Amino acid sequence: MKILVVDDHPLFGDALIAMICNVLPESEVFRADSCMDAITISNYSAIDLCFLDLTLADTAGIETLKTFREGAPSTPIVVVSAVEQRDVVESCLFFGAMGFVPKTGTRDELIRATQTVLSGKIFVPDINTHSGCIDGTKRLSDMGLTLRQQEVFRAVLLGKPNKVISRELGISESTIKKHVSPALKALGVVDRVQAIIKLAEKGIVVD
Repeated sequence: MKILVVDDHPLFGDALIAMICNVLPESEVFRADSCMDAITISNYSAIDLCFLDLTLADTAGIETLKTFREGAPSTPIVVVSAVEQRDVVESCLFFGAMGFVPKTGTRDELIRATQTVLSGKIFVPDINTHSGCIDGTKRLSDMGLTLRQQEVFRAVLLGKPNKVISRELGISESTIKKHVSPALKALGVVDRVQAIIKLAEKGIVVD
C-alpha cells in the first residue's frame, strides 16, 4: 500500500504520516510539499491514496486539486483542508476528490476517511458521521448498469476529465454522457456531486 501526503505544514504533515503508519503499519508513505512534486511521485510510484492539502508552495485553493487531478488522473484523493465551507467541499467532490476531511477533524475521522476510500467508497464527513456506510457489499454492478456504463461512471466519479476518459476508453465525449445518464437516473440525481453524496449515503463501492 502506497500513500502520499501532500502538505507544506511540517507539524500537520508529520502528524498525518504518524497516524497512517499507526493504522496501516505495512504501508509505504511518501511526502510532498508542492503540487508538481506530488504529481511526479504519484505517477512514478503508483500511489494508492493521496491526502492533499489545498494550500501548497506552488498553488492554492481548488486549483491545487484540479492541477493534481489532471497530472495524476488515476490516484484516489482525500482533501485535507483548513477551509471547511460547504461550497469548497462540493467543489472538491466535483473536481475529483473521493473524500474531504477538515483539518479540525478528529483522528477517528481521518481513519474513517482512509478506510472508506481504500475500500472503494466515497467519504463525506457529515453523511458518514450520521448514517455511516449502510452496506459495504453494494457495488455499482448492483445498480443495473452495463459493464461499460459502470466503467465510464467510475471514471467520472474519480474526477477524470471527459477528454481523458474519451482517450482512455476510446469513446467520444457525447458517448460518455450517454453512459453516465442511466447511472444518475438510477441514483435519482442530476449531477456528479449529488451522485457522490448518494453513493456515500448508501455505502456503494465505486471500484
